[in-house]
Amino acid sequence: MKITKSASSLACFCLVLGLLITLIDVCSFDHSFYVKEFHDNETSSLTGMSAEDNLAASDVLLDYLRGKRDDIVFEAEVNGTMREVYDERETIHMKDVRTLYRHAIAFRNGIVIAGAGILACLYSANRRRISLLRLLRLGFQNGALLVLMLVGAIGLYGAADFTSFWTSFHEFFFDNDFWLLDPNVSIMVNLYPENFFRDLVFRIIFLFLLILGVSWVLIYRVRKGEKT
Repeated sequence: MKITKSASSLACFCLVLGLLITLIDVCSFDHSFYVKEFHDNETSSLTGMSAEDNLAASDVLLDYLRGKRDDIVFEAEVNGTMREVYDERETIHMKDVRTLYRHAIAFRNGIVIAGAGILACLYSANRRRISLLRLLRLGFQNGALLVLMLVGAIGLYGAADFTSFWTSFHEFFFDNDFWLLDPNVSIMVNLYPENFFRDLVFRIIFLFLLILGVSWVLIYRVRKGEKT
């Protein structure tokens, strides 16, 4: 049973971490979030573009990340003058971001498949003496707790000093300094100021904790009603 519990914990860890990465993906591409943030941040006053062009320029980046287009070339009126919105430095950085995104999605898919595979093997080997729900419950607390500790550490770090957290994030994932953009020159950094990402990070954390809490309650209710 000890081996079964450890394997179940590993499976649940993979699945819960997969959930976290999925939420990052979903929230990062939520168009309504961008509309709200651009309005709240008065983004047009920062970029010199209309609200429509802000969203269009943002959609170009999101489509590029998801492989729906091959470049981020986009022209718009900026402070009354037609020009290319993104410069060479921003283009290089977005190539790095797209690579990171693709790796993250591939990693997510891999760990979800691994987690589901481990559970399937455990259930197949133990189905005469243990239900799938009980098997899931054996590992959920330990597996979810590890991811929860990671998210809690991120949340505390971000809440204490988001600037330091965001800098550390970039230094960890990027091996160059193209992510350092001058707000006096870069439209991209004015589209997405620091508080945009702060709101995004804490939105992801909130949704993750909410889903995890609901899952925990459901598992507890199943446990109360299950015969031992």
